[in-house]
Amino acid sequence: MTLLQVLEHEWLPIRSGGGQSLNVHQAALLERLADSLPARALEWRRAAVKFTQFCGVIQLGDLTIEVLPKIARQERDVLRCQQVLVRLLQVTGALPPQQVGEATLGQQRHALLDVFIEHFRGMLAQQMQLGLIRRYVPMEDELATVRGRIDLVKQVRLNAFSPQRVHCRFDEFDIDNPYNQVLRHVMGMLLHRTHHPAIKRGLNELLAHLAPASIRSFTPEQVEALVFDRLNQRWQPIFKRCAEFLRGLHPNVTAGGIPALALMFDMNRLFEGYVTWRARRAFKGLQIQSQGPRRFLAANQAGKGVFQLRPDISVLKGAQVVLIADAKWKILSPEERKLGISSADLYQLVSYALRYQCQRLALIYPAMEGLNPGLREKLTIEGSDVQLAICSIDLAGVLVSSDAVFDGLHSWVSEC
Repeated sequence: MTLLQVLEHEWLPIRSGGGQSLNVHQAALLERLADSLPARALEWRRAAVKFTQFCGVIQLGDLTIEVLPKIARQERDVLRCQQVLVRLLQVTGALPPQQVGEATLGQQRHALLDVFIEHFRGMLAQQMQLGLIRRYVPMEDELATVRGRIDLVKQVRLNAFSPQRVHCRFDEFDIDNPYNQVLRHVMGMLLHRTHHPAIKRGLNELLAHLAPASIRSFTPEQVEALVFDRLNQRWQPIFKRCAEFLRGLHPNVTAGGIPALALMFDMNRLFEGYVTWRARRAFKGLQIQSQGPRRFLAANQAGKGVFQLRPDISVLKGAQVVLIADAKWKILSPEERKLGISSADLYQLVSYALRYQCQRLALIYPAMEGLNPGLREKLTIEGSDVQLAICSIDLAGVLVSSDAVFDGLHSWVSEC
């Protein structure tokens, strides 16, 4: 098993010398998988490939590639990068935190795919302790005692001379139903994707409880079509993860039909979700809305709205928007006069201020280790009372509870 750990936007050489590189065959397999990955997840150049803002894990046969977020300018601490990615996934709900099984991986000193699988196994173990999903299944059988109702037609026709046996129709409260069949299918798939002995042992223990469930294959769409009621809705996060794992499988990418597995996450979305989570913790008593409220910037001659606006994060006091923030997964450049901020990002926020009648704007960026986080700049938009704060958040701080930047923004909004 070969493990390559690469940072986002880092070029991975393609050569035959081994080491931190892909060989030509592995590069060809990755290229075949490219169409199944998110758009623009890869960039190619002569004898090298780069992973863009999508982080996660790709498994191609015996090769596992971990793409990790870059959180330091100079140091290459892959363990810390792993921890930050896992924590971001947890706080944004993409990887729900759980306690069962966390000791198996210690401090995540293992392959990232093992971390994902172990979290799923832990979630599943928690729910199985409360009981598997059971459904009544219609059955019929010849029994020594009556169960359910007697099938008189078959009883007369088949058991006329054997009255000691009664042909009955009844409902069996059984675990052999599509829900448990999905769980067995997904766990069996994951069992072959991990090389961690403790995780294999844990998966096998859970599979033993699902032995009565039939072996069937499922598509992500079939899993998403399962219906949940008040009795089994606690299982919904489990089946959401099942669909994600199945969607990450790409059969017949590698030679011999060995399936590939790709679990990739858009760091733009993750960072936006993290900033929203932090804002909800800091802005007590105010409403936080993600991707809204949606309004149109203009109206055409027919009076129909055009150019819909959808702010990343809005802070509302009643119906009034008091702060609009955009989260940008991009590293600021302190050595530049404009910090490397895109003019388009600034123009976008100013249009928000005009349409929402909001006087407080914020651009929020990640801060790499080694650079001081916090308020980088505060600008006043000429000809208006609108002010724009440019902030950076220490990504290493995702591992602790530090809300200093957002507490400052809260105080700033209160002044308005």
